[in-house]
Amino acid sequence: MVARKAAEAGSYSSDTLITLDQIAYIQKRPSLSLGPHESMQLVALREPIDNGIDEYRAGHGKLVKVTIFPDGAAQVEDSGRGVPTGINSQTGENGIFMAFGKVGSGGKFGTEDSAYGKENSSLGTNGVGTTATNATSLRFDTLVYRDNKLFRLSFKNGKPGHFADDSGPQAKFTSSMDIVETKDPRTAAEKKERPTGTTIKFWPNPGIFGKDSTYRLDELREVLKSSAFLIPGLKIVIDDRTPEAERVDEYEFDGGLVDMIESFATDKELHKPLHFETVGSFKETIPMPQKDGSVSPEEVERKVNVNAVLRWGNGYNTDIRSYVNTIYTSSGGVHVQGLERALSKVILDQIKNTRGILKGKEETPILADIQEGLTAIISVEQNEAKFTSQDKTKLSGTETGKVVQQTLTEALKLWLTDKKNNPTAKLIYTKVVEASRIRLAARAQKDTARKQTALESSSSMPDKLVACSSKDSSITELQICEGDSALGGLKLSRASSFQAIYPLKGKPLNVYNANLSKVLENQEWADLIQIIGAGVGKTFDLEQMRYKRIILLADADPDGHHITVLLSSFFWKYMRPMIEDGRLYIAMPPLFSITTTGKTKERFYALNKEELDKLTTRLAAQNKKYTKIQRHKGLGEYSPEILAEVVMKPESRILRQVTAEDVKDIERVLDLTMGSSAEGRRDWIVENRELIADEELDVAGN
Repeated sequence: MVARKAAEAGSYSSDTLITLDQIAYIQKRPSLSLGPHESMQLVALREPIDNGIDEYRAGHGKLVKVTIFPDGAAQVEDSGRGVPTGINSQTGENGIFMAFGKVGSGGKFGTEDSAYGKENSSLGTNGVGTTATNATSLRFDTLVYRDNKLFRLSFKNGKPGHFADDSGPQAKFTSSMDIVETKDPRTAAEKKERPTGTTIKFWPNPGIFGKDSTYRLDELREVLKSSAFLIPGLKIVIDDRTPEAERVDEYEFDGGLVDMIESFATDKELHKPLHFETVGSFKETIPMPQKDGSVSPEEVERKVNVNAVLRWGNGYNTDIRSYVNTIYTSSGGVHVQGLERALSKVILDQIKNTRGILKGKEETPILADIQEGLTAIISVEQNEAKFTSQDKTKLSGTETGKVVQQTLTEALKLWLTDKKNNPTAKLIYTKVVEASRIRLAARAQKDTARKQTALESSSSMPDKLVACSSKDSSITELQICEGDSALGGLKLSRASSFQAIYPLKGKPLNVYNANLSKVLENQEWADLIQIIGAGVGKTFDLEQMRYKRIILLADADPDGHHITVLLSSFFWKYMRPMIEDGRLYIAMPPLFSITTTGKTKERFYALNKEELDKLTTRLAAQNKKYTKIQRHKGLGEYSPEILAEVVMKPESRILRQVTAEDVKDIERVLDLTMGSSAEGRRDWIVENRELIADEELDVAGN
C-alpha cells in the first residue's frame, strides 16, 4: 500500500473554524438566497416588489412603482401600510431593521397574530428575501410613510446607519441603529394619493453580482405584466430612466386569467378558453413559531386555491405558464405535474370511451399529443407554499400536487361530459388524436426520411420533380411553378446544377382549416413534404431541408395569386421555421416588356403599370423607339431566354422574401381569406370594393 503524502497546510483546530454573521453569510454565498448567479440581480429587485404586492393582496394600497436610474440604482415604492417602525418587545430592535437587516425576521410566518393572517398566501415565506437584497447592496435606503411622518434608515453593505446625502454609495456614512423621524415633507396631493407606504432604493454591489449583471428588465416586464393579470386591480409601473432605453410601462388589468392567456397565445384558437376555479385542502404538521422565538409542532389544514385556464389552438407548440401566490414559477413544479396528470387521466379516458374518435386498433394518444397546441395557465394560492430554492422558480410539496390533480380531474371531467360542451370536447379529442397519428407516422418514417435526400436519390422522389445535380443544400433552390405550361421554358432556362423545379397540378388543397391527416392525403402537399425532406408540423426540422430557399413561381393573375396564397398558407402553418429563417421567396416576374427598334435592340421590363408608365416616359425622353408593349399574363408566355433573365438568374431576377415580420399580417389575411367566417370576407369585399379592378373579378356579364 502506498501511503498518501499529506498536503502542506495549516493546523486544523477549533480556531480555524469561522462563524459568519447573517449578512456576511449572504454576501459570501448570495446564490443560496437569490438563486442562480445570472438572475440574482433580478431576484434582488423582485423581493421589495413582492413586498408591495403582498400589501395590496392584504387589502392595502394598489400601486407598486419601480424606477431604474442611470447610475444602476433601483427604487421600489408601494402604497401599503408602511413597514412598522416601533421597537419590538421580543428583541428590542426597531421594525425597519428587523424587516430588512435581519435574517429570519418577518410578518409572514403564518402565526395567529401575523400581519398577513394565519392563512395568508403571501409571496414572502422565509424572512430572507429583501434582507438578501440589502446584504448584496452597496447602499440600501428605506423611507417609510405612516402617521403623517417620514421614517428613514439606511444600510451600507448590510449594516444600519445614515448617509450624509442622497448622492449615492460614496456619500459619508455613520453607523447607527436609530431611525430618523421627521414630518412627512410631501405635498397634500402626494399624501392624498399615497397616504402610507414604503420606498426602498438600493445600489447593487458589482463585486457580488458582477460588473455586467443587469435587472433583466424584459423578463421583469413579462413577470410583472403577468402579476397584474393574476391580481385584478393592482397597478404596476416600471419607469426605466437608463440612457437610450427610457420608457415607462404601466400594467393594470381586470380580466384575469382568460384575458391573460389571450395576450400571449400565438396561434388561432379552436375554442374559447376553458376556465376552472377549484379549492382543495390537505393536513400537515409544521413547526409553528412561538412568541419566545422557538417553534413547536402543530397540525394545520392547508387550503389550496387552484385557478386554471386551458386553450387549444391550431399550432403545434406547448406553452404552460405556472404561478404560485402570483409568483411565476419558470421551472414548473408539482402544480404543473398535477395539471398534466389530470389532463392525461380525463382526456385519454374520454377519447377511449367516445365512439368514432379512434379507429380500430389505433394506439391511444399520450401526454405529448394532448399538449400539442395547448396554451395553459395554472395558478395556485396556498399559505407557506414550498419551493425548491429561495428564488422560488419551482414549487415542491407532494400534497399540493395531489390537490391540484384531484380537483382539476373532477372539474375537467364534469365539463367534458356535460352534453352542452360536446362540440368543443370533440374538437379537443380530434386535435389530440390527430397529433398522435402524426407523431406515430413521423416515428415510423423518421429514419428512412432522413437518410434519403432528393440530391442523393432522385428515384425516390415524385416523378414530376425536375431535380438538380448539386448535393450541396447550402446553394440549391426549389422553384414551385403553376402547372406544366411554364415547366418547359423553366427547364430550358434554369441552371440545372442548383435549381430544381416542381410543377403543381391545378390548385392544391386549402390547408388553412384542414387537419394534417387530410393534408397528407393530398398528393401535391405529400409530394412537397417529401421533396423538401424536413418533416412537417411539429416534426419539421430546418436543418434537414434539402434546399437553401423555396421560390414560388405563379402567374400574375387571380389564379396565380390564389396559388401563391395557398402555398404561403401551407408553409406558414406546417413549416413556419422556414419562413422565420428567411428561406421562402415569391418571384416577381415583370408584367410588361418593351423591345426597342433600330440597330441595337434593347429589352426593358416593368413590374407593373406604374413602372411601365415611367419606362415609356424615359424611353421617349431618350428618343428610343419601340414597336409594341408586350403584357405577359403567365410564365408560359415567356421565351426561355427571357425566363432565364427575369426568373432564374440570381443577378437579374426580383424576389420578394416572406419574412417573420409579416406574421401578424399573414395571420390576419389568412383568417380573413381562408377562415370559416364568410361574413367577414363579405364585409371586407363590400368595404374595399373600390380598391378592386373590374378585370380582377371573376364575374360574368358585368
